Amino acid sequence: MPQAKQGIGPGNGPPNLCPLMLSVGPNTCHTTQNPTATEDIKAMLNSVMDAMSTEAFLTSKLLCHRDQSFTLSHLTSILFHITQMSTGTPLPVIIVIHAVAFILKKHTVCEIVNTAAKQLVTTIVLQLTAQLKEALTLQVMDMQATSEHLTNSIKQISETLTPMIEMAECMHRMLKAKCEEWEDNAKVAADRIEEAVNELHLSVEEYQKSLKTLTPSLDSTQDCINQLSTQLLTTLQQITPQTSSQPTYSSIITSHLPPLASNTLFPPNTPNPNIAKKLKAALTTIHTNATPPGDIRSVTSLHNGGIVVELEFKCLASWLGSTAGKTLLEG
Repeated sequence: MPQAKQGIGPGNGPPNLCPLMLSVGPNTCHTTQNPTATEDIKAMLNSVMDAMSTEAFLTSKLLCHRDQSFTLSHLTSILFHITQMSTGTPLPVIIVIHAVAFILKKHTVCEIVNTAAKQLVTTIVLQLTAQLKEALTLQVMDMQATSEHLTNSIKQISETLTPMIEMAECMHRMLKAKCEEWEDNAKVAADRIEEAVNELHLSVEEYQKSLKTLTPSLDSTQDCINQLSTQLLTTLQQITPQTSSQPTYSSIITSHLPPLASNTLFPPNTPNPNIAKKLKAALTTIHTNATPPGDIRSVTSLHNGGIVVELEFKCLASWLGSTAGKTLLEG
């Protein structure tokens, strides 16, 4: 059956959206409705008087589930279903119920958005707080570690530098004392040198004076000594017999014997340094582990071609005279 449209007020114009008024008796087009207070409406006899009866009524009408909480979304859905429960519901009532349902829906959306925003803000704030706390904790720990490291480094440097500074101050005091002592010693030495120079200068002046005084006496004494020396030489020449130095037989033989032919080690008139050089070279050539230490001191050549060699040690001469030495030297 099609839904009947009923309007409030005269004519068949659009429905009047003014608030509904409760009245006693049948309503007509000319019925005057007086407003009723909310408390009076609540006090009217009805099957729904409190929250328990409301839940029981809605459950009996299959508009909600038993023991299910009533949220704004649920209540909005119930309002929309109420408009479909009866075909005799006036249009203004349906429109009002729809309006209330849309307002509740809007409030539901706002409440959901606010709740979501609060949860999101709470979650983000907690996460950001945790992250910032963790980051700041790490930074603070790093700063504390760095601060402790710097403190320890400063302490170590201070402990290291303190003895060095004390040592430097001690060295400075010692050097200052030494410098003062050296200055005092230098002053004392300079004073003593000056005194010695003065005394020496005085002594030289006294010596010069004494020399000037003794010069005539020394001249006369020197003349007397010269005269006595001349007299003594004359007397000795008169007394000493003139003796002629005659060479001995050995010296004559040594000087005039001709050298033996084919037995000379070096050519005649060979300089002694050349002979010594060649003998040293030969001694170096034949040197072994058994050769005694020593070297050639000097070499003398005789007129007959013989050579006199002076060695440093007697053991070297004995070794050269032995069979082993002769064999090495002749070889």
